[in-house]
Amino acid sequence: NSCCCVAMSKRQAGVQLTKDDPDPDDEDRYGPPIKPGTWEKADAATLAKRVIRRAKRPAAAGGSTSLPLPPSNPFASAPAASVPASAANPFANIQLVAPVASESAANP
Repeated sequence: NSCCCVAMSKRQAGVQLTKDDPDPDDEDRYGPPIKPGTWEKADAATLAKRVIRRAKRPAAAGGSTSLPLPPSNPFASAPAASVPASAANPFANIQLVAPVASESAANP
């Protein structure tokens, strides 16, 4: 009567759904799907009845419609600190290859 040792597998989907597969509920809500490239332009009377609206955009601070200015640099007025080159680069004195011995040290 021990059922805790029986390996149960996870429930699997009967059909894999993808974005390309039409949802059967969509056809009930929106009508049959329209194939790409098969739509027709509305006639002039229908286009004349439509109201064309522009998107509302926030007004510029100066009232002008030009592009906004880039944000200012808050550190532009700070004086540049004079730092010696060795302090600016902590790895300046590191050599990754062994120094080459001079000829005088090699021939005593």
